[in-house]
Amino acid sequence: MSSMAVAAVLLSVELFAVISSYQDGLFHDMHPFRRLKKLPSTTIGLDKARYADALQRFGPWLESHGIDRLPKLFAAVPEIHRTVALLAVFYGYVDVVRFLHEHETLSQDVNFVDLAASNGQLDVMVYLVESGRYDCAPTAIQAAAAFGRLEPVQYLVEGAHIQPKFLAIEDAAANGHLAVVKYLHDHLHDACTTDAMDRAAGNGHLEVVQFLHHRRREGCTFEAMNSAAKNGHFNVVQFLHEHRSEGCRATAMDMAAKGGHFDIVKFLHDHRSEGCTAFAMNSAAANGHLNIVQFLHTHRHEGCTAKAMNAAAKAGHLHVVQFLHKYRNEGCSTKAIDGAAEHGHTQVVQFLNENRPEGCTKQALDLAATNGHLDTVRYLLSHRNDGCTRRAMDFAATNGHFDIVVSLHEAGVKKCTTEAMDGAAENGHLDVLEYLYEHRREGASANAIVLAASNGHFECVKFLFERKFSEHNVCSAIVHAAERGHQDIVEYLTSHSTMSSMAFEMAAGMGLLNAVRMLDPMTLCEVPHAMDNAARSGHLNVVKWLHIHQKDGCTTDAMDQAARNGHLDVVEFLHTYHSEGATTRAMDGAARNGHLNIVQFLHTHRTEGRTKQALYDAYRYHHLDVVNYLQSLDPVE
Repeated sequence: MSSMAVAAVLLSVELFAVISSYQDGLFHDMHPFRRLKKLPSTTIGLDKARYADALQRFGPWLESHGIDRLPKLFAAVPEIHRTVALLAVFYGYVDVVRFLHEHETLSQDVNFVDLAASNGQLDVMVYLVESGRYDCAPTAIQAAAAFGRLEPVQYLVEGAHIQPKFLAIEDAAANGHLAVVKYLHDHLHDACTTDAMDRAAGNGHLEVVQFLHHRRREGCTFEAMNSAAKNGHFNVVQFLHEHRSEGCRATAMDMAAKGGHFDIVKFLHDHRSEGCTAFAMNSAAANGHLNIVQFLHTHRHEGCTAKAMNAAAKAGHLHVVQFLHKYRNEGCSTKAIDGAAEHGHTQVVQFLNENRPEGCTKQALDLAATNGHLDTVRYLLSHRNDGCTRRAMDFAATNGHFDIVVSLHEAGVKKCTTEAMDGAAENGHLDVLEYLYEHRREGASANAIVLAASNGHFECVKFLFERKFSEHNVCSAIVHAAERGHQDIVEYLTSHSTMSSMAFEMAAGMGLLNAVRMLDPMTLCEVPHAMDNAARSGHLNVVKWLHIHQKDGCTTDAMDQAARNGHLDVVEFLHTYHSEGATTRAMDGAARNGHLNIVQFLHTHRTEGRTKQALYDAYRYHHLDVVNYLQSLDPVE
């Protein structure tokens, strides 16, 4: 073929499209769709962010390629079909919806009418309804009402003749969609429930509450004022108090106090008789609302408990702690200093220590050290003698709080374990590792180097190796570093030890293919046990890789152990591609462990046979199916 003819073919859009359709793999423009997360199809709690993210990929693609490329997209990425349908319906791509409908590829298990209604896509909704193939139920009205989509609601009621249910007006009320509430009020034949006003009140929709109060008879419950108070909707609380008789419970003032809604607390105190509980002052103190604590102390009699000062201390509200200490007599417990220390509120710790008798526990120093609060640690070491547990040093070291480790050691803290150095190594805190080695005697465990190697902390690995903390675990360290791709660590450890072959075999036995690949070039001697180990544990992918890339093969142990452990796929592969074969231990072991399919395979395809032990063990371990099969065969001589 001449070069002119070749050029003519390749420059022809139609011919080139036909040629390229035979290529393997995925078209370049379709790659982004392989990473799309599945979209939810229900309108309840709809995750609009997920839809928006998917649209960012699909929208530009559709604009560039058009509807004609959709069949090719669906053929290449079948799982995208549902996502495209959902996006088209939700965002109003009527032409795409029409295409999917005409090709009968809109799934019947998704309520597309509801989805279109929820996002106000009237054109799509009308198309779907008038096609007569898609369910249109009161749930569509509810979906539209919940999102304030008045036009879809009107169409469904007047055009599709769907009778709205009470949940529609309740959802519209809850979300403050007054226009929808008014429309449904005029067209709803059923009564709604008190949930409508309760939910509207809780969300602060005063106009909706007023409308429901004046135009409907269902009313509300005490939850209306409770939830309005909780969420700080003063105008709603005031309206309900002046126009409704349901009232509230003590929960109203309790939750208003917790949320810092002082105006509501004062209003409820001045105008209502339900009062509150000790929870009000406790929670106000916990959240630092001093003005409310002061008001409740002055004007209410419910008081508080020790939880008030404990929680205020933990949250660092010194001014509240000081007020409670001065004016209240409930006091606190050791949880006050413990909690303040945990979060590094040194001033609170100091105030409580100097003014209160409760003290603290070992947890104070443990938690302050763990979380890296140096000032708090130093204060506790200087002014308290409660001590700490091993957690203080161990966790401070693990989290890399060098100055705290030093402070604890210099203060004479004796409680520490190998977890300190192990944790420092695991997280790459070389300075802590060096300090502990030089100043402490606990040392590290053999696992420290494995932890450091797994996470790629080269300097920590080197430090531990040079100081012989790794004599029994170098092999494991190499394997885990290789699996995680830390080649610098692998090269260092293999060049300073003779463990490369052993590590290779260990990696194979653990099924760590990445490690096997990395260690293969570094393994200079024969390693037939690598495939044996992989086969024993059923790692067929490793067995296949070794079969292709390694010339060392395996031993009869490979099939023997694979059979014993029930790995039929490995047994079949070794039988087909390897000549090492097996021994009678293969069928004996499979029989012992009840692997009938392997016993049958070995009898049918192999010649090694079995011993009398096979039947004996199958009977001993109650594998009756294996017993029956073996008894059906010729007896063993």
